[in-house]
Amino acid sequence: YSHACNIGAKNSTGRYICFLSGHSIPKSDKFFEYGMANFNRHEKLAGVYGPVLPSQNASWIEIIYYSFGHLQRSAKIITKLKMGILGNTNSLIPKDLWEKHPFNEKIKNSGEDYHWAKYYLERGFLIIKSPWFAVYHSHGFGLLNFIKQWLGWKKSLTD
Repeated sequence: YSHACNIGAKNSTGRYICFLSGHSIPKSDKFFEYGMANFNRHEKLAGVYGPVLPSQNASWIEIIYYSFGHLQRSAKIITKLKMGILGNTNSLIPKDLWEKHPFNEKIKNSGEDYHWAKYYLERGFLIIKSPWFAVYHSHGFGLLNFIKQWLGWKKSLTD
C-alpha cells in the first residue's frame, strides 16, 4: 500500500492528494469540496479523513463495526493517535507535506497512513475527521477474516 500510495502521490499534479480506495464510494457528490473546505479553516492541518460506512456487500460484522460512522454528526479535530487515523481508504493531504515525508515503504500490508499521521501529529499538526468526507467501503469479510484484518491493522501500528 505504501509503495502504491507513494507512486500515486509522486505522479499527482495538484497541491493536495486524495487517496480513495478502489472500491470506496464517496457518500456525497461534494466529497472533495467538503474535504478541501477544512484546509481553509485550519492553518496547520496535515490531513482530512472521514468515517467508513458499510457498503452493499458488507457482512454482518462489517455492518456492525462500520455503522458507528453514521453516528458522527460534526467534524472532530484529532490531536492524538488512534487506530484508523487518516485512513487511506479516504484521505486528503497536502502534497508539500507528503514530499517532505513520504509514506514509509518498509510498512508492507497496512498502517502507512497511521505512521504518516503520527509523524505530523508529533510535529504539532492536526488532523480532521469529517462526517462529510465519508465513504461506503466493505470487503464482505466474515467474522474470522474480519478479526484477522483487525489484528493485522493493530499489529501494523507497532511495526
